[in-house]
Amino acid sequence: MKVFLDDERATPEGWIRCYWPDEVIDLLHSGEVTEVSLDHDLGDDARGTGYDVLLWIEEAVGGRGWNPPKISVHSANSSARLKMDAAIRQIDKLVDAHRDFAKHWEDGNFLTIWDGSKPAWFIRKSGEPIMLEGSAEVSKFFELGDGTLLGVDYGWKCCRKEFLDEGWRRPLAPQPMVVWDAETGVCIGHLLGHHLGDVIGAELLSDGRLITWGRDYLIRVWDRVSGTCTGVLPLPLWPDPEQGQALLSCQMFTDLAPLEKQLYVDTRHLPAPNVQIDWIVKPGGVQHSYKCAPSTRAEQTVISAWMPSKDEHGAHRILDVEGAEAGYSTWLLMNDGRLLGGGTTYGASGQFYVWDGFYNLRILIVGRHDCNLHLKGEIEPNVIVIENTLGIDEFDIYRFQL
Repeated sequence: MKVFLDDERATPEGWIRCYWPDEVIDLLHSGEVTEVSLDHDLGDDARGTGYDVLLWIEEAVGGRGWNPPKISVHSANSSARLKMDAAIRQIDKLVDAHRDFAKHWEDGNFLTIWDGSKPAWFIRKSGEPIMLEGSAEVSKFFELGDGTLLGVDYGWKCCRKEFLDEGWRRPLAPQPMVVWDAETGVCIGHLLGHHLGDVIGAELLSDGRLITWGRDYLIRVWDRVSGTCTGVLPLPLWPDPEQGQALLSCQMFTDLAPLEKQLYVDTRHLPAPNVQIDWIVKPGGVQHSYKCAPSTRAEQTVISAWMPSKDEHGAHRILDVEGAEAGYSTWLLMNDGRLLGGGTTYGASGQFYVWDGFYNLRILIVGRHDCNLHLKGEIEPNVIVIENTLGIDEFDIYRFQL
């Protein structure tokens, strides 16, 4: 896609016409723009000039590692053109800096940087790293074993309309799950959807389907050709080694052999919880929900319910929060006996859990991913309040109705 920004000149053949900077930026977010040609004066400086597009590109490249399209200027304003040409030179310098991975650290065969200001690199079989196109905002990477790589962005929230409507910064990738060619580093597609929580694993099944699973306690099944999600099911429940009572764990599914994963995806032969995920974008905002229940639940005697009690700390029953850094709230019992815990902290998911010890799991997610948010508790039956511990804003609380 070629984009032409101007208020008077005729649009060149094969180009898309834009009249204002925000229209160009909207198209740049699509990831499909290959070239932009910019005028400076557009008839209303209050709405912006072509220079504003360059400022946005400079921030996206320097601050978020974005790979920009080809840029040219066709303005007749000589002084403005000098300023715009200087901005393009600065953008070119930032792009050149992408090719320096000296400050990256190794994560398996991937070279990444913590702040997302530069793209990631993949170390090929030859030992030579290759830069992954458009990967700066990606949080985690997986090798799929068929010559392709998968990257996932923990900022899935930014791709949902309700978050964008509240002013969240739009991501630079059109989808938060990206696929690359492992030899060239070229983006070859996106998975058209996302998990409602951190992705823990990804694996190809023997029949070519791709599965991913994550901290939303869901497995998603993907068609590799179209990138569409063809199925969603909950992760299975697990028995603890001694008593056979229910545990929740993403890692235990990760540790299964590939054939065992495929068996579960195809037969649903293990017990699994009903998963409901609720999120609130901002304090006082609307509560959104997503529900997923098992399509089948075979009779089984291996796993029995664990009954929360005040005498036994229940955090170890949800294994994925075991060992998290300080910041999790004290685990509580609700009036109806369900376990309530979790919280936001560095290095963890920022999720809260409501679990009956067996088949019913509810996950609460707040818009702010902040280590200062914790459970105030059940202020009245089935009403959960999460608040900012620093008390910066007395209205910085999230109220969930269960």
